[in-house]
Amino acid sequence: MTPTDKKSYVFQCKISEKPAQAIAGKGTRITVEKDGKVYDDVIDGVTGAAVGALGWGDEDIVDIITEAAKTSTYSFPSLIGNKQSEELAKFYIDNSPKDAFASALWCCSGSEANESCMKIMYQYWLERGKTKKTKFISRKSSYHGFTIGSLYIADNARVVAFKDILLPETQCLKMPVCYPYRFQKKGQTEAEYVQGLLDALEKLIVDNDPETIYWEKSGSPIKPALLFKLLDILISNSYSLIIIVRFLLYIIHNYIII
Repeated sequence: MTPTDKKSYVFQCKISEKPAQAIAGKGTRITVEKDGKVYDDVIDGVTGAAVGALGWGDEDIVDIITEAAKTSTYSFPSLIGNKQSEELAKFYIDNSPKDAFASALWCCSGSEANESCMKIMYQYWLERGKTKKTKFISRKSSYHGFTIGSLYIADNARVVAFKDILLPETQCLKMPVCYPYRFQKKGQTEAEYVQGLLDALEKLIVDNDPETIYWEKSGSPIKPALLFKLLDILISNSYSLIIIVRFLLYIIHNYIII
C-alpha cells in the first residue's frame, strides 16, 4: 500500500476509503496523516470514547509491554495459565475493597466482558436452583458493545438494524436512564428523582415476575451517589437480584456481584 493509496484494507467504520491515520503521538497529542498531508500536535479528543486512557508514547508502558513480550506467550486458558495474568489478577484483588473480589476474568473488550457477565449471572442462579431467571433489565440509552449479546442488552440507535436477530424485547426489559442532567425535572430534588427511578424499576420487576429477572447496570451516565442509593435500596429488598456494576479501568472491565 503506497502513501497515496486511498483504498482501505481494514474492515472498519468506512470500507470504501481509508480514514485519517494516527502515525505518532505523545501524551494527549497525536500526529495525523490524511489525504497525504500530515497534521502535527493534534489534541486526541476521540480515543477516550473507546476507553483508551493511557495516553501516547508512555515509556514505562512501552518497557512493560516489551518485557512481557520477551517472557510470556499466549496460554489457552482452559488448560494452562501464565504467571503474568496471575500477578495482575492478584494486584487488582489486593488493591480493591477487602473481600470485594476473589478472582478476575480477563477479557479483550467490553463486548466480551458483557457476554461473560450474562453467562455468569445465568450460571449463578442455576447453581442456586433458580432456573426461571432468564430475563435481564438494563437501562434505556445504554451502550454495551457490538456482539449480539451486548446489543441485546443495549438501547441505542445502532441496535435497531439488528432487532430481528436479537433475543425478544420481553426478555430484556428497559428501565429509565439515570441521567439527572437531562431528565431531572426543574424543582425536583435528587431524592425525588431517585425515588422516581426506583418506583419505575420496582414496577418493571413486579410486572414481569421477580423470579425471572436479572438486573444489569452499565453503559449509561450516573452519579456515584445516585448509584449507591439505588444499590442500597435494591439490595435490601426481597427480589433476589444479581446486580452487576461496570467500572472502566483503562481497558479492563471488572464486575461486582452482590
